[in-house]
Amino acid sequence: WSSDVCSSDLPWSVRTQEYTMSSKHDDGAVAGDDAMVCQTTEGLQVRIDVTVLFHIEPGDAHQLWKTVGSNYINTIVRPATREAVRTVVSQYPIMSIYSNADAAPSKDGNGVVSFPGKRREVEQGIQTALAPGFELKGIKLERVLLRNVDYVSKEYEAAIVSKQVAQQQVRSEEHTSELQSQSTISYAV
Repeated sequence: WSSDVCSSDLPWSVRTQEYTMSSKHDDGAVAGDDAMVCQTTEGLQVRIDVTVLFHIEPGDAHQLWKTVGSNYINTIVRPATREAVRTVVSQYPIMSIYSNADAAPSKDGNGVVSFPGKRREVEQGIQTALAPGFELKGIKLERVLLRNVDYVSKEYEAAIVSKQVAQQQVRSEEHTSELQSQSTISYAV
């Protein structure tokens, strides 16, 4: 069996293919900004770059050709992916999608608490939503990758950054105060 399947005169690759929707001009399948704007549980919007890895099932290539034709990417892959991403993202708060930190909150040595992220869970949810529809058409979904997540609202992003800077400044002042207290105690002894 070769790595290509012929249907009519059109060779179809059964190797892994990728379809990327990206905000970067030359990064995705579509020139220009093709990232998805999705709404989170709070009603906030995020811009997401996504890559879908898939292949045509060799035994189903003929049926795909008969029912969909050569434009299966624009007929199935792109619209189904966009729908699944928007549906799954709408079930999560913005920080769960934006953050890629461990799922459990953790503190580093300086008292900084990282917000638990659920990007892997979101990717898995998209795969679970997308795979059955792909399989019905003879396409095997291999993986969904959330590549980049940005806030759509620059004001919201600025507020988050400002809050993080303020929290870090408070922690730094607490740490400095603690060091001064220890220094005073050791000097008095």
